[in-house]
Amino acid sequence: MKSIQIDKALNIHARPAALLARLASGYKSMIFFSAGDKFADAKNVMDIMDFFSGNPTSFELCADGSDELTAIDQMQELIMTFE
Repeated sequence: MKSIQIDKALNIHARPAALLARLASGYKSMIFFSAGDKFADAKNVMDIMDFFSGNPTSFELCADGSDELTAIDQMQELIMTFE
């Protein structure tokens, strides 16, 4: 399992959530966001929108599977393009 800490507050609405879910869905790995006791499946648009509705200022991006390193790198790259 690979995880990274991202210290960035994001306002994720439907469009960026869909972009994240589409990218995550292209990987075999299980990919999720976590902050405290809150988790979200990165392949599920509604989970992503619910997770970020609390406006976390810091969260973990985690992946577990055969392509976890590539998944984390690509997801992080996309996340960093969001304002």
